[in-house]
Amino acid sequence: MTVEIFTLGGYNEVGRNMTAVKVGHQVIILDMGFSMEKVAMLEDSTSVFGEHELITHDVIPDDRPIAHLKNKVSAIVASHGHLDHIGAIPILGKKYNAPVLGTPFTTELILEEAKERGDKLKKVVPLTAGEVFEVGDIAIEFVHTTHSIPQTIFTAIHTNEGVIFYGS
Repeated sequence: MTVEIFTLGGYNEVGRNMTAVKVGHQVIILDMGFSMEKVAMLEDSTSVFGEHELITHDVIPDDRPIAHLKNKVSAIVASHGHLDHIGAIPILGKKYNAPVLGTPFTTELILEEAKERGDKLKKVVPLTAGEVFEVGDIAIEFVHTTHSIPQTIFTAIHTNEGVIFYGS
């Protein structure tokens, strides 16, 4: 089984966090965030801009490198409720036919952000640390950690070949 990792944002910058992990024929997206610096420059008016403008202005991650994998996305996982990790979920997440997973606190923040933008997400699933969500051949485990916001988790992606661990 081949594992591919796509670093779509947050690696050479602060914010715009987004990673896609392809395991076999499935893709798990980890975080979809804002660049807080760019949001501040737009005076927090991101709701008046569309996806293309937000990508062009480097406000949200550019997910076009994984466009060919769109139908393979099995889940979108939010590690915690900071906007540099969840801000783009209402914008980008709605185009994937995949549930959005997060802790109860994080999912409420995502739903509120979507409501403010007038966006709707297909399925949002709250899980607590220690819970496992199974999708296809993959089990996604929420691992408790601490951070400056409640209910932060690390993600353990259990595959037939081993575990992929993601932490923000």
